[in-house]
Parts: sequence; structure tokens; C-alpha cells
Amino acid sequence: MASTGSNTPSSMYEKRFSDPTKVNIRGRSELIGARNSLYKQAYNHMRNTEMNIDEKFVRACENGDYSTVHQILLENPKFSIDVTNQLGRTAMQLAIENEHLEVVTHLLSQCDGQKMREAILLAIYLGHVQIAETCLRHPKFKILFERRAITADEESFWHTPSSDDGQFSPDITPLILAAQYNRTEIVQILLMSGDRITKPHDYHCKCLQCHHKFKFDSLRHAQSRLNAYRGLASESYISLVSVDPILTAFELGRELRDLSAKEKYFK
Repeated sequence: MASTGSNTPSSMYEKRFSDPTKVNIRGRSELIGARNSLYKQAYNHMRNTEMNIDEKFVRACENGDYSTVHQILLENPKFSIDVTNQLGRTAMQLAIENEHLEVVTHLLSQCDGQKMREAILLAIYLGHVQIAETCLRHPKFKILFERRAITADEESFWHTPSSDDGQFSPDITPLILAAQYNRTEIVQILLMSGDRITKPHDYHCKCLQCHHKFKFDSLRHAQSRLNAYRGLASESYISLVSVDPILTAFELGRELRDLSAKEKYFK
């Protein structure tokens, strides 16, 4: 009878499903640990081999080797952080993609407005909230943001000189991108700093600014309008900005429905 009790459905269920699960979890953690160990060994081997300073810097940023990054920048004051790997990824991009916060923080002091913008947008896009917050709270960002607010020139800081060189469209701002991906923490930080998404002009607007943008590049003009509306329609943005989010959502929905009948890009 004792042996019969040990083979009850519940005990059989435990033996069949619980034990293998534990084994799989343990095996997976061991596999990840072994893989990380191999990566570390490979990187240490590359450190000992002869590499030029650019390759050494890129590898250090990719692997989070803060001491090497700091040493290279300290010994070479004019060193450019724009160096890339064989796939064209910059040192900053690699550090952000691999979530090396300490390295990113150190590189930010070497960034100009365009590099700072690209770093923030990439961190927001990848969902690395801590890195994005670090960039937004960096003293250099605050200076550049205030300069933009004083000059009231939207082209001076957030827009890249050439849209072909940048990873993100020139009309995309950190707030628009954070709103589109509902990064609530980032949206809140930017709103507290005084940033807002500017609502596009009416479709039939004939002001000088709209006329020049449409004449210069009608597709880019339509894309910038669409990106702005995507940010305005974000759940996180509406909930943080609007006094009555439900009413705002209905009003914006009706406006977008009307625009879709006039502007083909909104369909």
C-alpha cells in the first residue's frame, strides 16, 4: 500500500514536471556562465595581442572595460570617440547596446550636441532607462537643452546635419521617441524639464514655415507631422500631460480620423 501511495497522480506530476524544470534552469545558468567566461577570456586574449589604439578603444567600450577607456582618453587628449568597429558601430553605440553605464557616462563628457542626441535616442529606443536617465541628467545635456530653449531654434541641437548619417530621423526628439515607446519614466523627466511635443500646424496651413518645409521635401514634412502625432497619441504622454486623458484621446482620435481623409500618410 505504501508503494501505491507514492505513485499518486500528484507525486507523478511532480516527478515528471518539477525535476526536469530545475535541471533545465540550472543547466541554463551554467551555460550562460560558461559563455560569459569564454567572452571574458577572448577579450583578455585580445587585450594582450597587438591592436592599434582605435581597435583597443572600441573593444574596451564594447566590453565595458572602464579602466582602458579612461586610460586611452587620459593619455590622448585629442582622441576622437567617433571610431567604429568593422560593422560601422561607434564606441558609444556599442557601450549603450551592451548597457555599460560607467563607460557611457565617461564618454558623455566627450560628446557634442549631435552625439548626445544620438546617445539619448538609442538608449530610449533600446529601453535602457537607466542609461537614458543618466544622459538626461548629465550637466552637458542641461546646458545644451537650455541653449536650445534660449535660442528657440529647433534646428540647432536636435536636428542632425545630415539625415543620411544619423540613425534616427532629424525630426525625432527624445520626448517624441520616449512617448512613442511609452517610456513613462523618460517622458516624465523631459516634461519636468519643460519639454513638450509641439502640435503640427493644420494640414492646410499656408504659413512661411510650412510652405518652405513642404516645398523643400514634402515626404519629410509629412513624416515629421506623423511622428509628432504618434508622440501626442501616446498613452504615457496623454496621461501625464492632459487634465482629462479620456477626453483628449477622443478628441485626438477624431482629429486623426479627419486627417486620414486629407493626408494619405495618416491612413
